[in-house]
Amino acid sequence: MSSEERGWVRMFLYLQVLDLLSTLIGFSLGNTEASPFIRMLVRFGPATGLVISKLVALGLVGVCFALKRTRLIQLINYWYAVLVIWNLYIVLTVLNGPPNPQRAANPGEAVRRVATALRQNNRPMPNAGIFTTYQLASPLNHGSTGKYGRFLMLVRSADYAPMLRDHPQEFGPVEVSGDRAEQTLRVQGGDGRTVVYKFDVARQGDGGWMVDGVSLVSR
Repeated sequence: MSSEERGWVRMFLYLQVLDLLSTLIGFSLGNTEASPFIRMLVRFGPATGLVISKLVALGLVGVCFALKRTRLIQLINYWYAVLVIWNLYIVLTVLNGPPNPQRAANPGEAVRRVATALRQNNRPMPNAGIFTTYQLASPLNHGSTGKYGRFLMLVRSADYAPMLRDHPQEFGPVEVSGDRAEQTLRVQGGDGRTVVYKFDVARQGDGGWMVDGVSLVSR
């Protein structure tokens, strides 16, 4: 292997690491993979699917050497450089851009969608449930929690940790007063203790219900 070829291979490996990390970060922000091939692989789990895709990429480099077409590695590197730039662009867009809001038909549905999403937080991608919660959060909620990066850290704090696990949930009655509603959620923790949360939900001016906030009542 010539020194030039070694340089191409080093760059290829460096780009694979960057692509892997930037894609996993994107998954944690609720992004989906654009490639149908990668989407098929991540059914085995985000990390597992991506590792398999990297093994396939390494196989392509091996084929280039076997066919003595090593200059093709340069083209492969250009492709992965573009992918890394795209991944970083998407990550920055999600972190700094406005959410894609979702609304529920009634306050009870809003609470159940959030509670279910958080209970299954890492399905189908890491933190997918938190991203769904972010989309169901009202503009008033976003005004206090900020962009998604800060929202993500708040929901992953110790106060909300019980909701991020697959623990039994019990919903209290929905109390509606005009355009506002409240509902409690009881989560049975793994240690046997019950954690109680209160959801504040509000009807939006353009229709539909969104979550204004979730507070810890007792634990």
